[in-house]
Amino acid sequence: MKGLLMIAVYSILLSLSMSSARARQHNGTRSVTLIFDSINFTAHIVPLLQKKCSPCHFEGGKMYGKMPFDRVATLIIHQAGILKRFSNENEKALLDKFIHVHTAK
Repeated sequence: MKGLLMIAVYSILLSLSMSSARARQHNGTRSVTLIFDSINFTAHIVPLLQKKCSPCHFEGGKMYGKMPFDRVATLIIHQAGILKRFSNENEKALLDKFIHVHTAK
């Protein structure tokens, strides 16, 4: 009887630990997705582009008609050239993540 009780307790503990690991794995995946989805073009990307590419590629600038950097499509089309102009690895990574998410859809 004591052996049967020990097996039952062990089975319950094993089951609980496995379901907890699955929940952690699922939540980890979900949080990564939320980070990618939470990069906002207007709030996060445009300020980076303004810092490097203003005034020419923004409204009123001489290049705005050909390459308006306040549009997602322009960033996607000219991603290689735009990324080359950023030396800060954090800024470059943010731009790259944004581009990756929006080209994967």
